[in-house]
Amino acid sequence: MIRRSFITFPALALFTLATLSMMSSATQAVGTVTVTPTPTYYCPAPTPVPLWVDPVTSPTSLFTQEITVYLGHGEKVTIESEAGKFSKTGDFNDLWPAVVQTDLHPNTTHHLLVSGKVKEEIDEHGCVYGGYTLTTRSDRYGDPLIIQQVLSSPQFFPIILSQP
Repeated sequence: MIRRSFITFPALALFTLATLSMMSSATQAVGTVTVTPTPTYYCPAPTPVPLWVDPVTSPTSLFTQEITVYLGHGEKVTIESEAGKFSKTGDFNDLWPAVVQTDLHPNTTHHLLVSGKVKEEIDEHGCVYGGYTLTTRSDRYGDPLIIQQVLSSPQFFPIILSQP
């Protein structure tokens, strides 16, 4: 059996008056306290930023090569290979790429690791975006970033000697 209880109008009015009376005496004793609820703000998910590397030229007889890296909201690009570590700092994005010149050792196959640091940004709500590093060993088409430096063979030109 379900038992239902009802509050009659006179009982509700008496309860309300007693509550208001207690609140007014508490306000007089302590003073006025204003409570402003702070709205809860949920930061939206960040938009992924690109890390694209243009294809490299391989094989090559040159001892340097410029690597073009597109990094959304980028602040630093680093390229590591058998020839060392090469970095460039600046304000990069998918329209203004970082161009990093790398050295190449003679007769060496260079396996490139490209890293891009995305700058940290805080919006007006306190949401933090960026502040991480992306890495790749592939160009924008999925091919490996491998440069083979080969010494060029000397060119021989025939010399025709004429006798008088």
